[in-house]
Amino acid sequence: MGFVLKIDSEEKVHEEVFEISESEKRDNANKKVNEDIANLKRQHLSIEQLLIFATEHDCSDLYIKVTDYPYISRYGKIIKVPTQLIAKDEWSTFYSKYILNELNAGYVRQKLLDTAVSIRIPEDSINYNKYPNNCYRYRVSFGFSEERNIATFRIIKPDAPTFDSIKFNENCIEALNIAYGKPSGICYCTGPTGSGKSTTLAACINSFTQNNEVLDNKVIITLEDPIENLFSSTDSVKINQKEL
Repeated sequence: MGFVLKIDSEEKVHEEVFEISESEKRDNANKKVNEDIANLKRQHLSIEQLLIFATEHDCSDLYIKVTDYPYISRYGKIIKVPTQLIAKDEWSTFYSKYILNELNAGYVRQKLLDTAVSIRIPEDSINYNKYPNNCYRYRVSFGFSEERNIATFRIIKPDAPTFDSIKFNENCIEALNIAYGKPSGICYCTGPTGSGKSTTLAACINSFTQNNEVLDNKVIITLEDPIENLFSSTDSVKINQKEL
């Protein structure tokens, strides 16, 4: 929403309200992101700094490969970040800081590792002390490509998703409300990578556990590998999240 002021010949002030469309907002945001990415040219950024940049620019993923440029995914568009190449030393510093020895053993043996990491939000961030534990959280898949270390980081949105915040279809909300309102049974949420399965289930928990909703007065147990969205118990709902 914005407004402009008009002054007529009699010096009377008129306020004219105009709406900024969602597409215009998206275009303006994309322009700002592209400018910020261009400003990173040839800069040295740690993997932590790249993760914070991706999170605060509303990206969904960060792709890392040793001795290559980092890439980000934003609204389905893959973008190369023109920083300095990811050095082996930078990878080793990040990996040794965030990966426990028992997890490292599995990575060395199987050449794959799926886990979650949390990054402290720096003091100069616009989101400092805004979220629980003052951290950004990520689901990460480590692997190898051409004998080089790689990692795909999925940004876990720091704002708890609800049906209102993700603008969920009303018919789908009603179908989920009916399904979760039944005393027994199984409700499947399926789809390809990035289609919103975890976000949908998180929105169900955050929305349906409110007072007098279908999941109120319940005990909820999640089985996750790794844990993504964090949920808080309420006065009438107990939530336990178990990591496999």
